[in-house]
Amino acid sequence: LVTGCCVYSTAAGAFMRGYKTCIVKDCCADRTQEKHDLTFNVFGAWYFETVNVAQVKDYVTATK
Repeated sequence: LVTGCCVYSTAAGAFMRGYKTCIVKDCCADRTQEKHDLTFNVFGAWYFETVNVAQVKDYVTATK
């Protein structure tokens, strides 16, 4: 999944519709690491929360 296009567009669209949106940073990528990081650095504070796989695993385990 291309972070700066597909992932960002989906997260921004969900946010605009009122959803709390999280992106699992270590489950997507871009053409370069710099482009990947740029998406999180520029848009992360506005449209989505950045999480990692370990945080998702902890959340799912805690809500069982």
